[in-house]
Amino acid sequence: MELNNNITILVLQLEIQFMPYINTINTAVPEYKYEQKEIAEFMVTSLPFSIEEQSKLRLLYQRSSIQTRYSVLPNYRQDYEPVEATTQLTSVEGKMEFYGIHAPKLAQEAAEQSLKQIDKSDITHIITVTCTGLSAPGMEHELVQRLGLKNNTVRLAVNFVGCYAAFHALKMANDICLANTEAKVLVVCIELCSIHFQEDLNIDNLVANSLFADGAAAAIISNKAQGFKLRKFYTEVYPDGQRDMAWAVTAKGFLMKLSAYIPSLIEKAMAPLLSKALEHANLTKAEITHYAIHPGGRKILEAVQNSLELQKERLITSYNVLENYGNMSSPTILFVLLELMKINPKSGLVFVAGFGPGLTLETAILEI
Repeated sequence: MELNNNITILVLQLEIQFMPYINTINTAVPEYKYEQKEIAEFMVTSLPFSIEEQSKLRLLYQRSSIQTRYSVLPNYRQDYEPVEATTQLTSVEGKMEFYGIHAPKLAQEAAEQSLKQIDKSDITHIITVTCTGLSAPGMEHELVQRLGLKNNTVRLAVNFVGCYAAFHALKMANDICLANTEAKVLVVCIELCSIHFQEDLNIDNLVANSLFADGAAAAIISNKAQGFKLRKFYTEVYPDGQRDMAWAVTAKGFLMKLSAYIPSLIEKAMAPLLSKALEHANLTKAEITHYAIHPGGRKILEAVQNSLELQKERLITSYNVLENYGNMSSPTILFVLLELMKINPKSGLVFVAGFGPGLTLETAILEI
C-alpha cells in the first residue's frame, strides 16, 4: 500500500513538473494599413455593382465592427500605382510565388521578437501554421534558415486547416513539452488572406473580402513557469455545418465558403461545447474568469455572447482585435491572447475558443 502511495505521489509530482506554458506571444503585420471604409470604396468602384448594390456593400463593411486591416498588397487605394508583384495574383501559381516572397518575411519578423527573449539555440522544435500558401520545402524549413536555428531543430507544419489551426499547433507543442521537459517549441502562424481576393460577385466572396486580412504571430511554449499555463484542450466537430464553412483550391484560386448560417450554428453549439470542455477539465463556468474567442466576425462574437449569456465586456479583447486587425485566420487567436496579456489580468482561468472548416470547434483552458 505504501509503495502504491509513493508511486501516486511521484506521478503527481511529474505532472506538476511537466506543465507547459505559453511563455511569449509576439505579432507582426504588413506595412499597408487600411481603413475599412477605404477598402469598401475600392470594392464598390472596382467591381461592377449597381448603385443599390454599392449601398448594400458599404453597409456590410460599416456593420463589420472592423475599423482597420493590414495587407501585403498596396492596391486597396484608388491612387495606387500598379506594381509587377500584384499583377501576378491572377493565377494560383502567381499567388503562391507572391506568398513565397512575402510570407516568410512577416513570419520572421514575428518570430524574431519572440526569440529576443530566449537563447535561440535552446529552440528544439518549430511548428509553422498557414492555410494561404503551400510549398515544399515549407515555411518551417525556411524559417530555420532565416532565424539561424540549429539544423537539427525538429520541423513540423500545420497546413490548410483554417482559422482554428493555432489550436492544433498549441496541442502539438503541449504534447512535445509533456514528453520532454527540456523542449522549447516555437510556433509561428502566418497568413496572407488578402492575396486570395476574388472578384466573383457571390455572397461568400463579398463577406470574405470584408473580413479577412494579413498577419503573423509567434509563440514560445515550454515547461518554464511563465505566461499562460496550458491546462486542457477539447474539440468537437459539428457535422451540421460541414458545408457552411470550407476552403478549397480551384483554378480560380483559393475559394472560401462562408454560409450566413454559421453564426446561428455557433450560437446553438457554443453553450454545450463550453459545458463539455469544462467537464473534461473538471471545472465549472463560475471558475472561468476570462474569455478569448476567435473574432471570425461581429456576428460570430455576438453569437458566442448570446449562447454563453455574456456581456460584451467579457469579450473585449476579441472585439479589439477584430476592430483593429480584422480576421487574419490562424494568427488571430494569438493576437487576442496577446491583447489579454497586455491588460495584465489578475490570476484566473481563460476559456479560449476558435472555429473553422468542418464545422470544427476548438477550445483550450489556460491559467494565468
